[in-house]
Amino acid sequence: MPLTAYCYLRVVGRGSYGEVTLVRHRRDGRQGAGRDSPKAPSKG
Repeated sequence: MPLTAYCYLRVVGRGSYGEVTLVRHRRDGRQGAGRDSPKAPSKG
């Protein structure tokens, strides 16, 4: 599914590896969790 298919509702958690966000599917209304991980700086 493309990211545009989801509506971000709120952040439910943060940690050293990124954020977990509560999302809702725009078409059918189902909710789930989406994880956003920051990109590591490239080496070299």
